[in-house]
Order: sequence, then structure tokens, then C-alpha cells
Amino acid sequence: MFRFSSGAGHNPPFIMRADGDVAMTDKSNGIGLCLKADFDYRPQSLQLDQGDTLILYTDGITEAVNADSVMFGEESLLEVVRNNANSAVAPLIESVRLEVEQHSGHDAISDDMTLMALRYLG
Repeated sequence: MFRFSSGAGHNPPFIMRADGDVAMTDKSNGIGLCLKADFDYRPQSLQLDQGDTLILYTDGITEAVNADSVMFGEESLLEVVRNNANSAVAPLIESVRLEVEQHSGHDAISDDMTLMALRYLG
């Protein structure tokens, strides 16, 4: 079972099931981690089955803009993940990096970008 703080100022994770189905986890609101010492973070749980992949990312991925100020967005990220449903996690991450870079242009990246994919092997 994976536990995470609801919202916590970042985009909700995606879960890619072993059968290739991809969905966003709950979009509950939260506050950025460490911004408030006495904030009551509400943890959530999510069951991972063998072969499921959890994809965590910062808003620098989805908010990367192109020359026309169009953000990469969650739908584009979902599309890249779905197109790589049969990939190992390292090629999946590399595919996302390349798509974001192609969308925004290498020199145009203006925010930190973090992407982590965890596959539960059982």
C-alpha cells in the first residue's frame, strides 16, 4: 500500500495498472509541504497490485510552456504515459522528458521538473 499526502501543493499522482489502464488519483486540495508546521496533512492510501506503476511529478512538467505560452498539461502527460504503458520505468521517464523538451524547447524550461515512476513487482 502506498501512502501520500493529499494534494500537498503538487499534482496528484497517476497510477498505471498492469493492464495499461492509466488514471489520475484523487485531486484533493492541500498545501505545499513544509509551508506550515502545524498544517494537518491528510494522508491517503492506494493499493498497488503486481505490475502497477505509480507516477509522481511536479508542476514543472505539466506547466512547461511552448513559444505560444501553451502548457504541456496533464492530458499530454497522460498521453505519453499511455503510449508507453508497456515500457520499463526508465524508458517511460525518458519519453516524458523528451516530449516536454520537444513541447517547450530545451532553453525555454523555467521551472524545476521532477518525475518518478515506481513499479510494484510483487
